Amino acid sequence: MKAIRRFALSLGALLTVSCVHAPKVTPVVEDELRADIAYLSAPEMEGRAPGGVAEGPVAGFLIDRLLQSGLSPAFGNTDSSALSGWSQPVKMYQRWPISADIRFAMGNKALSQPQDRISLIGIEPEVSVTGARLLFLGRGDPNIAAKQDLSGAIVILQAAPNTIERAANEAVLAKAGAIGVIELVRGNEAFGRLFQQQNHPHFYLPTSETDYITGIGRTRFTGIMGEERAVALLAQTGKDWDKMLLRSSLPSFGGEWLTATADLAIKTAITPIQSQNIGGVIKGQKPGSGAVLFIAHWDHLGHCVPRSGLPDVICPGAVDNASGIAALLHIAEALAADKHDRDIYFIATTGEEHGFIGARTLLANSPMPPESIVAIFNLDMLAVAPAGVPVAIVGADGGRFDAAIIEVMASLGLSPAKNGLGDAFRERQDGWVFLSAGLPARMVNSSYGDEAALNGFLNNGYHNPADIYSPAIELGGAMQDIRLHVALGQHFGDTRLYPAK
Repeated sequence: MKAIRRFALSLGALLTVSCVHAPKVTPVVEDELRADIAYLSAPEMEGRAPGGVAEGPVAGFLIDRLLQSGLSPAFGNTDSSALSGWSQPVKMYQRWPISADIRFAMGNKALSQPQDRISLIGIEPEVSVTGARLLFLGRGDPNIAAKQDLSGAIVILQAAPNTIERAANEAVLAKAGAIGVIELVRGNEAFGRLFQQQNHPHFYLPTSETDYITGIGRTRFTGIMGEERAVALLAQTGKDWDKMLLRSSLPSFGGEWLTATADLAIKTAITPIQSQNIGGVIKGQKPGSGAVLFIAHWDHLGHCVPRSGLPDVICPGAVDNASGIAALLHIAEALAADKHDRDIYFIATTGEEHGFIGARTLLANSPMPPESIVAIFNLDMLAVAPAGVPVAIVGADGGRFDAAIIEVMASLGLSPAKNGLGDAFRERQDGWVFLSAGLPARMVNSSYGDEAALNGFLNNGYHNPADIYSPAIELGGAMQDIRLHVALGQHFGDTRLYPAK
């Protein structure tokens, strides 16, 4: 692998109509891009989990490449260590259940409730609750249930189909005062899958009343329960399961209070994980003129949550997001060969797969004043579509920033995608952290310009062991995206072409 790879760049002439650069950029040697993706997604990296075996090698690889490209440390020199200035500490946490005991009662009468087929986990090391009220919601709408006072209540409802909806349900119930959510699961396979997910060490923010995905409220504990346990519980309180479930399907149903109460004691293991963002900067020639920021997350899922009955497996994350990191490095090498008015930062974030923790840390401890940032571009999941497809602008609002992006695209013969495929990912990528803070953040990406290619990856490779490097990996769109982002860096790094407001 070459020590330094550079594009042959030309300043080019300004376009007569659009007044943007029309740079003549020699494409990245595809073999070099392949080598980077293969290295970052190699079996030895074990899926690049934050704090895992890949933390050190990935950090060293990134720093070496940024240094050889001529960048300076993004975070300033603080000491004589090798990571000084290149690394920003990011504190993360993992949790998994240790034990849980739950008892149901009606007044002084204990109800028969076996402890199998139920699993509970808290947001702090120990959660103890006595005499909690029980609201059966079943298939009902949490938003309707939340119109009443749920203070100190445990809500029992059907399991959500995915983690996003699960977090949203928990958030709305927590806001109404619920202290716990227990989801009902039908069938051994479904229960086993959720049980393994919950019992597998996973990242989160501890003892926090804010959910790490949605940024809004959470309950003190969550859990899953086999549906037959709920049938038995309802029967002991004089309720008929089939009638209750049918009633809960009505649009206006907001839950029915049970005459039973619950006592519970939950112990949860919580361990800190030290991770890091890695970044460098091309210093601009006009200090104080603002900054351009390129980001890509280096982490992935590590050891995947195994499916029921299957052994532990690794998710290599070749497309998600070894491709984005490889692109980030090549864009940095290209732009470092030229001079720019503004500072241009390149930062590889950690913890994207676990609630954007690295991006949140970066925003909270930004190396530049956040208000000085004129453009943020997130590189994620690039190796999906072939060359020649339209390019999506994820997070677009149709304003001045998007108009400038489209001008740069036009200068390279590219057109914006109009299929809306990227809309579903607007809040599911690092750029959302900055966009929700009112900053100009976009994911400009060919992968969302090809519906067939994107769905093919989402259905067969996304967040599973099949996201592995092979010689057949599609890099046409990635090469197109790299060329585009070099031009975007040139344009937004120039105070004449993109003046500050």
